[in-house]
Amino acid sequence: MISLGTREYNLTDFEQELKTCPACKEKGIFISRSVHFFQFNSLPIFAKNSFANATCRKCKEQFKPDSNEQINQFLTEAISSIEVPKHLYIGAFLYPLAIGSAFAFFASFK
Repeated sequence: MISLGTREYNLTDFEQELKTCPACKEKGIFISRSVHFFQFNSLPIFAKNSFANATCRKCKEQFKPDSNEQINQFLTEAISSIEVPKHLYIGAFLYPLAIGSAFAFFASFK
């Protein structure tokens, strides 16, 4: 059975302290960074996009990117600092290698 699709990989969490949460007026916003990647048979091939989510530690309110100017600044800073792990590109190297090896193996029987 062939499985084809996308998954999300959660990177290390990135924390920035905001002065106040717009919802509960408490200090502290938690920013989580993630990457979506394309996979084939559960082997990652390439990363599609990276994104960040902002959540208040106290009230657990989640903020969208355009909800607040200060939150926008921290989300763009978190997204710009994302480095996609190299192991999310392993399928881009292994699948062509496997296909080329199979062709070379069957071509040797002629």
